[in-house]
Amino acid sequence: ADYVHSLGLKFGIYTSAGVTNCATHSAGSYGHYKQDAVTFASWGVDYVKLDWCRVPYRNYPGMSRQQVSRILGTEMGAAIATAGRAMVYDMNFEADDSPWMWAANVANLWRTGQDSQDRWWSMVFNFTHNVQHYSHARPGGWNDPDMLEVGNGGMTANEYQSEFSLWAEMAAPLIAGTDLAAMSDVTRNILTNKAVIAVDQDPLGLQGRPIANAGGYWVVVKPLVSGAVAVVLFNSTDRAAAISTTAREVGMARTYAYRMVDLWSNEQSDTAGLIFARVPAHGVAMFVVSALASAN
Repeated sequence: ADYVHSLGLKFGIYTSAGVTNCATHSAGSYGHYKQDAVTFASWGVDYVKLDWCRVPYRNYPGMSRQQVSRILGTEMGAAIATAGRAMVYDMNFEADDSPWMWAANVANLWRTGQDSQDRWWSMVFNFTHNVQHYSHARPGGWNDPDMLEVGNGGMTANEYQSEFSLWAEMAAPLIAGTDLAAMSDVTRNILTNKAVIAVDQDPLGLQGRPIANAGGYWVVVKPLVSGAVAVVLFNSTDRAAAISTTAREVGMARTYAYRMVDLWSNEQSDTAGLIFARVPAHGVAMFVVSALASAN
């Protein structure tokens, strides 16, 4: 843990709610939640992912899988809360398909979709299944569309930039799923874009919400603590397209003009209200839009 922390990284660990992990090659935490949580704390762990495999449902006669999920998820949450170290708690359910409805009182984040794959269709699937639950996210409790695939080789750089932008707009955990020691310059530039990361980490803590998606042309908006709004124009189709919205439609008050900062090109422009970009197939344009008070 000391070495990992010396690199400026967080130390995460994986376990399962059941008797073994999902690969079946090591023990899970079932029956030992408190013991394992205390052990993780003593090791300096910062992040605990609880996967959902090999759960002995037969030990809970008369109960649904959803009921067992809530019992065990809550039990591990209590064990982590009393382990003597602040650790982020991530729940990954197999049986309960609506953790966003209740897990905020138990965990820090919960999975909203399937395991991510390094494929375009998988990224879009997890995005669409996560973005709809924006009203359930809040500081300390987040919807999790699963780890990032940026840099793993199954998608284009353009598609990886889309994934990173959308995850940030949704205030999702930005967990790199690639080999950090072997990152290309393109991968590094995507994963270390400070302006995009700042949108993800904005202290207002709101998840971006979709205000348009007709024809696969998405507009997702995220109010920021500064009063500005982060706007993502996402083209999920196979052809380049012009996507637009307005300051009024994204929830901004009427004013003299607005400043748009492109978070990928760093270019600035002023607008009377139109927010527009020609977006490549499978691509995004991402802006922070703020109000200009007067012509002076």
